[in-house]
Amino acid sequence: MHSTLRFALLFLAGALFSACISNSTGTAPEARITQPKTVAFLPFDSDRASDYVPKVKSALQAAGFTVVAPSQAAYKVELSMGGGWSISCSITLSKNGARLVQGNAVNTGFGTALARTTSYDNLFDNALEQFKRQLEKHS
Repeated sequence: MHSTLRFALLFLAGALFSACISNSTGTAPEARITQPKTVAFLPFDSDRASDYVPKVKSALQAAGFTVVAPSQAAYKVELSMGGGWSISCSITLSKNGARLVQGNAVNTGFGTALARTTSYDNLFDNALEQFKRQLEKHS
């Protein structure tokens, strides 16, 4: 009986620990970002994504971008968040449909169901950090 309980506790501890683990990557091709540095947000894939717009907007403005209406924008930015068991966040800057800068983060941990909002916040922060690093390289 004790070994079963010990196994269950170890399994639970491992599952909770894995909830804190996320992977993030940033990608950017060789292209340089040129003037005019005007950008518009594409429609969101979830209501949750709209909560993070101010931080993305701030990062873009720090890199010299001006947020404008879609019809006036040289660049588009897409913020995508979602998932079921595993959750993900992606921030993508594109021009004429070609991806220029992207920051991604994925959390496949069990604990995403237990601390969903915190998991999304952490994923967003990881993806935004990658996005900002790639943006610096190409601005």
